Amino acid sequence: MTLKDAKYVLDPATWLQDLGLIVDMDGNPVQLDTAQVEVLRSPHRRIIVNCHRQWGKSTICSAICFHRALYYPRSLCLLIAPSLRQSGEDFRKVQDCLDTVMPRPILLEETKLTLKFDNGSRIIALPGGNDGRTVRGYSRPDIILVDEAAQTSDDLFHSLLPMVTRNPASKIIMASTPFGARGIFHHLWTEGGEEWHKIKVTADQNPRLDQDLLAEIRRTMEPWRFAQEYMGEFHGSASGVFSDQTIEMMFDTDAEPLWPGEGGIHA
Repeated sequence: MTLKDAKYVLDPATWLQDLGLIVDMDGNPVQLDTAQVEVLRSPHRRIIVNCHRQWGKSTICSAICFHRALYYPRSLCLLIAPSLRQSGEDFRKVQDCLDTVMPRPILLEETKLTLKFDNGSRIIALPGGNDGRTVRGYSRPDIILVDEAAQTSDDLFHSLLPMVTRNPASKIIMASTPFGARGIFHHLWTEGGEEWHKIKVTADQNPRLDQDLLAEIRRTMEPWRFAQEYMGEFHGSASGVFSDQTIEMMFDTDAEPLWPGEGGIHA
């Protein structure tokens, strides 16, 4: 192992910065921001990241998985997102790492959602589903990344807990933009206790985001939606049957019908 590799093992932030995968709107490599470095270097085993849209959380999550698999042999890394489509997008970012690292790691297996390295490590991307059944059966993962965690089911999180108890060294990172004042992400953020290292990133803190563009978004977006998607605030009743967003959609004439061929909800 070279001195550079030794440095990369201990510092995933420097490794990712040197890969050049964090880019601006024009695709040019830029410096990692303070919060991204904090997530990458955090020694905590329980991390929850409340971040605005387009911050780069999916890239960060995918890179953490890849770094672990590359430098820590026989690691099992689970990369979880709410849907199969989102899992595929996250896995594509893992493949971006694979295509950038030189020399290219040797793979023993590569499928649409799985990489197995010659050092015994595996990265598996999974859709969370509605009940968490898709993630069951994986024993003693070393790291679990849950992308868009606010949109995953509570059952998913509870399906992950037995895996963690079998491997006390397991690391869990829950990263998301808020999606209503309910669910496990909201609960962990507000009541998770000191065992969860909390990192919040609002849009006005992002040095890569054009502030004039952000001001335009603020002017054209409902206040509650801007506060939630760009300022990390949780909106919608925690106890009500319907969220503020859902109630608003009920009166939205442009909303997609619930059933194909229907023009809407009829009395």
